[in-house]
Amino acid sequence: MTDGNEVWVNLSQSGNTTVSVRGTSPIKPRAVNVGSASLGFMWVSTGKSTHWQFTPTLFESNLTQYTETPTEVDYMQIINVEMGNRMFPATGIIKTNITGQISAPAIHFDLPYATALWVFLLRSPWFPMRLVVEKTPLSIAHGSA
Repeated sequence: MTDGNEVWVNLSQSGNTTVSVRGTSPIKPRAVNVGSASLGFMWVSTGKSTHWQFTPTLFESNLTQYTETPTEVDYMQIINVEMGNRMFPATGIIKTNITGQISAPAIHFDLPYATALWVFLLRSPWFPMRLVVEKTPLSIAHGSA
């Protein structure tokens, strides 16, 4: 997220998700897309220094409508986005050098002046992950034994 923005997620009993973004400066989105996204992050060397590079990619995106909630404070803006039933657990691989990739449901706000606001919903599964390794019985026979 950027400085000055907060996000709330509301999950209804029927599984529909509403995301509310509150900002202290006007967001003014040109378009809002919802879908599955991937966020790759890595260290990039530029000369003698290194910096973080984030590469977000939106898959299966759908253009969606948003609503604005009026606030009592003039400098505050709240934008609500309905995601429907798109809340799936986040998955990813993070290496020991803090590089990797995460896949999760996301919202992309296309903003003026070639800027963007991304909201990734990182949620763990509803149930704990259980790994089950099946092994076949080992039979050793030699002669009559």
